[in-house]
Amino acid sequence: MNLNANLVFLVICSTSVAQEFVDLPAPKNVSYMVTSNAVTLTWNAVENATSYIINLSGTQTKATENTRVVFGGLDANSKYNATVAAADINGTSSTQTSSVTFTTLLSQVKNLKITDATASSMELTWDESPGAISHKVMVSSDGDQMTGADVFVEDNVMFISNLTSMTFYKINVVPVSSAGDGDIATIRGRTDGSGVTLVARWSGVMGPIGGEAQIYRPLTIPAGPFRMRVLLPCPIVHINFWNADLNQDASRAEQGMFVIEQTELWQRNKPEVGMTFYFRENAENGERTACEFFDDDSITVDFDFGQNADLIPRSLSQNTSLLLFFLNGY
Repeated sequence: MNLNANLVFLVICSTSVAQEFVDLPAPKNVSYMVTSNAVTLTWNAVENATSYIINLSGTQTKATENTRVVFGGLDANSKYNATVAAADINGTSSTQTSSVTFTTLLSQVKNLKITDATASSMELTWDESPGAISHKVMVSSDGDQMTGADVFVEDNVMFISNLTSMTFYKINVVPVSSAGDGDIATIRGRTDGSGVTLVARWSGVMGPIGGEAQIYRPLTIPAGPFRMRVLLPCPIVHINFWNADLNQDASRAEQGMFVIEQTELWQRNKPEVGMTFYFRENAENGERTACEFFDDDSITVDFDFGQNADLIPRSLSQNTSLLLFFLNGY
């Protein structure tokens, strides 16, 4: 028997036919959101589209399967044009596109600084912002509470009045262009004045008696070592200062009298001196003491009595009210 005669050859041929190109319609409702250095583009989905090709001013091109894309690294206050086209399963972009033109926002103002501060006002300046038609200003206290301050802005100069002395404020400045509000620049500063504020107070039958206080020195930076004398109403068992050094030789803990010095330049650049103090660190048998009833008026900060004692009027050296005096150039 001839086996070859009974062999049947079955040949299966398979051919692949490329899908026909369909010119998809342009995406609709292209919209944008801008910052000073980026843009987010969104659009409606196109039926039968598997991806989208986005071109930004002929300099950047991105492909995505989503209906949202972000371009970064843009220049502030600059005009751009974006086109969006749908692409089919072969990745072929449609000839029909949607386009949108936008302008990025202004970047934050540069070199924002406080040029002058009194007990009730501040003056600020910054470099001119090309493209700005105005500036928005927000003034708040350290707790982010808006204040009733009066603000006057002309070009790149701002004057704020109706402030409280010895108080820290946060000032936000926003340049505004025809495209909208730009980036926020923030600065924190303090009004002038001198005094002492009791920040915290602790007193208990069996616990410690003491507190934390903040001494406010005038904002002018002393040319040389700066001394202050702190008087507390009772003997002290423990005290700590920051932004100033304690002169132990001139201090008398048993009298509640301490001399502090700002000798280093970094210290003199700090117009606030903090301190924590204890009249009693713990109680035995729950004994009471008059010192547990102290308040702001119990703390006095005045001149250091030394070689310049003749400069201090007698009326001031005998004053027991809450005063803060400073001796410059010691």
